[in-house]
Amino acid sequence: MITGNPPYSGHSRNKGNWITRAIDAYKIVDGKPLGEKNPKWLNDDYVKFIRFAQMKIDAVPEGIVGIITNHSFLDNPTFRGMRQSLMASFDRIYLLDLHGNAKKKEHAPDGGKDENVFDIEQGVAVSLFVKTRDPKDRKVFRADIFGPRLAKYETCARTSFAAVDWREVKPATPFYLFETGDAVLEVEYRRFIAVGDIFPVNSVGIVTARDDLAIQFSREDVMRVVRDFSERDVENAREHYHLGKDVRDWRVGWAQRDVIASGPESACAKPVLYRPFDTRWTYYTGRSRGFHCYPRHDVMRHMLQDNVGLLTCRQVTSDDWQHAFATENITDDSLVSNRTKERGYLFPLYLLWGGSRTAFPGKDDG
Repeated sequence: MITGNPPYSGHSRNKGNWITRAIDAYKIVDGKPLGEKNPKWLNDDYVKFIRFAQMKIDAVPEGIVGIITNHSFLDNPTFRGMRQSLMASFDRIYLLDLHGNAKKKEHAPDGGKDENVFDIEQGVAVSLFVKTRDPKDRKVFRADIFGPRLAKYETCARTSFAAVDWREVKPATPFYLFETGDAVLEVEYRRFIAVGDIFPVNSVGIVTARDDLAIQFSREDVMRVVRDFSERDVENAREHYHLGKDVRDWRVGWAQRDVIASGPESACAKPVLYRPFDTRWTYYTGRSRGFHCYPRHDVMRHMLQDNVGLLTCRQVTSDDWQHAFATENITDDSLVSNRTKERGYLFPLYLLWGGSRTAFPGKDDG
């Protein structure tokens, strides 16, 4: 048996060749590459711990993994290869979702408070992965506990495994979700053409890493800020603009060098749809790890001309779907919703081919 409560860290320091190669198994689904543009969450330390435990159990006739982790792997599309892989290794999977995700602003089904069992924002789940010597079939079960922290503690302490309200879930291609749903509606939903198949060139919006610096209310404001920012030394700029510590993909020095290398040039001042009906201005060079952390230039460059784009979310964590918008400009990552999972994806109508605007080609047209 393997048990534990590994750290949840999206920026893992465990980057050895062995575990990096091992995680590649989670980047395959239905025998094909995962196809995620940014599968970074598969590098989280808790994912690596689960993969390590899975490989240890794969090497013996039977075993159990009992673990409490971040609950994102239950339904996030990026983890679909992981879910399929786990179902191939274990013939019984039991998932107790303790919820308490402050980032998703989770509430109990009755509208009451839903608290985390730890002092963290990310919701958690207890998982039991069981491998038997003679598996006859493979099944996945889950249960959910909502409410105040103390009530969750009491429920977990007083409830035996057999007394848990386990509900069987039937994960299916393409996402293999570890959650309950309406199978009939799921089949009907899958009959529709995916937005990504209609508009294969798409991405989430830009991430500045420092909105107060990078997003301004007018062209004049953004040019005044970037000129002043680029002329200060690194630490003076950090203090003056309250930029805090550098992070992995954004540093004050990098941002300054990007601005200086581009001019500063007023042509780089671009309107950006920051929030619904809230168009502001930013300094856009298109270089990653520059003034912007992630400018998403492969997609956003098509919005630097006369164009229109559809905006929507890949996931919706609330009960009501109202996550669609349209834009004529480049867009911010949190435009459609500021909830962590409800990131806004942009689908340009026209693409820039060979320097001219062209109607969106089909997949077979290149």
